[in-house]
Amino acid sequence: MFPTVLSSAFLGASLALAGLPQESKPVPRFEFLRRVRQVETGWGESVTDSYRERAVAAMVRAEQSSFDGDVLGCAKALDEAAGLTQRPQGVPWWNHAWALTLRERLCDRAAVEQPAELWLYYKPENMVSVGFYAEFNDVDDDDYCIEEEFNAFEKSYYRGTLRLERARLGDNTLYASLFNGDFVLSLRTLTVSIVERRDERIAALGTAIEAAREKSPALEFATARRLHGLVMSLASGSTEAHELPGAKLLEQAEQIVATAAKGERWFGVQRTGELFLALPQGDEARPTRIFVPEGTSSDKPMPLVLALHGAVFDEDTWFDGYGGGLIRSLCSARGWMLAGPRCDGREDSRSVRAIVDALAERWPIDRERVFVVGHSRGGASALNLAAQPGSGIAAVVAFGAEVEASAAEGLKSTPLFLAVGDHDFARQRVEAFHAALAKSGSKSAQFMLCKNSTHWLTPGLALSTAFEWLSRQPPQPDRR
Repeated sequence: MFPTVLSSAFLGASLALAGLPQESKPVPRFEFLRRVRQVETGWGESVTDSYRERAVAAMVRAEQSSFDGDVLGCAKALDEAAGLTQRPQGVPWWNHAWALTLRERLCDRAAVEQPAELWLYYKPENMVSVGFYAEFNDVDDDDYCIEEEFNAFEKSYYRGTLRLERARLGDNTLYASLFNGDFVLSLRTLTVSIVERRDERIAALGTAIEAAREKSPALEFATARRLHGLVMSLASGSTEAHELPGAKLLEQAEQIVATAAKGERWFGVQRTGELFLALPQGDEARPTRIFVPEGTSSDKPMPLVLALHGAVFDEDTWFDGYGGGLIRSLCSARGWMLAGPRCDGREDSRSVRAIVDALAERWPIDRERVFVVGHSRGGASALNLAAQPGSGIAAVVAFGAEVEASAAEGLKSTPLFLAVGDHDFARQRVEAFHAALAKSGSKSAQFMLCKNSTHWLTPGLALSTAFEWLSRQPPQPDRR
C-alpha cells in the first residue's frame, strides 16, 4: 500500500457498533482544521479549469457554512474541494468523510494497545465496500500490517485497537488510508507520541512546577504550566486542534522546570527552532508559538514577523496551515524570527509592545524591522495597530482584511500590503479601502488580487509575494 513497509496494526479486532445514527458524532476542531489543510495542500497542483471552478465554489460554501455555524455542511464542502484538487483528481469527495480518533495522542509505552475509532461524519455515496489500512513510520515488520474490509453503509463507525509495542519512543506518524483494491481513496496522517512512565512524569512535572513558583523566571513558569496542560490534554482524550509533538513537549517542559527551579533562564539566544511559549501579560499568559532561525547570535539583531490569525483559526495555524506553514519557511530563508500569538481581536499597541518586549528580552530583535502579518480579523487588528501612534510597526501585510476608510489618512505613510481573493466575501471592502488609501495620498500601499482564491486560501497563495515585498521595506526608526 505504501512505498515502504512501515507497519503497525489497526482494528486488530474490528468491533462494529450497531444502532448509531449516521450523524451522531460531532465534527471536532481538529478535523475541521485538518480538512482546511488538506484543501490547501492540493490547491497548488495542476488542476483542470472545470475542477478548479467547482473547487472554488465548494470552498465558498464551506466558508459560508462555517460562518453560519453549520459545521457538518462545512466539512462536506471542504471534502468536496479536496476531492476536486488532489491527485488523482475527481475521486469522489465523500471518500474523505471519515475520521480516525485515538483515545490518547500521548501514549505510555507500557500500554501496548490504544483504543481507536474510525467513524463517518455523514452517510457516504457509492462508497460501499472499502478497505482500511494503517501503519506507523519506522516499524519494519510485515506481520504488523493489517488491512480491514468494511461496508460503509452498514455502520456509522468501527472500533478497534492500535498496537504500540513495535513503534519507537518519541513522536511517530501514523499513516492511514481507505482503499479499493490497489486504488487509494483517501490518505491521512496522525501524530502519535509514545513515552515511558507517562503518568508518573506528568504528575511529577506538575509538582515540580508548583515547587519552582517562587524561584522561576516568569516566562519559564508560565510556559511550563502551558506545556503541562498540553501534555495532560494529549494524554487524556485530547481536544487539541493540531498535530502536536507530545513527547518533545513533555521533555522540554521537564528541562524548563529543572532550570527554572534554580532561578535560571531556559529560553534565550541558544534556543532555536519552533518553541511553544506562554508570554506573561499582567495576570494572564498569552500562548505564543515562535520560530527562531538557526545561527541566531546576540550581536546580530533579526527582524521579527508578528503573525495574527483569523477568528476561526489559532496561533498554530501559521505553523501548519496558511499554505502548510509556508510563513515559517519564508522566515527561515531570511533569518527572521516568527511569533504567532493567540489573538482575540482586541490586540492594541500596548499588548503588541508587550509581546515584542518579552521576546526581545530573550532574543536579539531588530526593533526597526518589526513586521505584522494578519489574516481576516488578525489583518484588521494589524491595520488598526499600525494606525496607532508609537506602534513600532515597520510594515503590515493584511490578507482578506480592511478597516474603515476613515483610517486611511492615518495609514498613508505606513507600508501596507493588501491581498484578497477574487472569490473572497471581503473583496469589495478591501478594494474600497485600497482606493481610500490611494485617495489619501498613500504611496506605499501594495494591492494583490489572488486568482481562484477564497477567504481562507489567500494567505497561502499570497505569502511568498508578500515576503518579497517585505524584504524590500526600509527600516523604520524605533520610537519607543
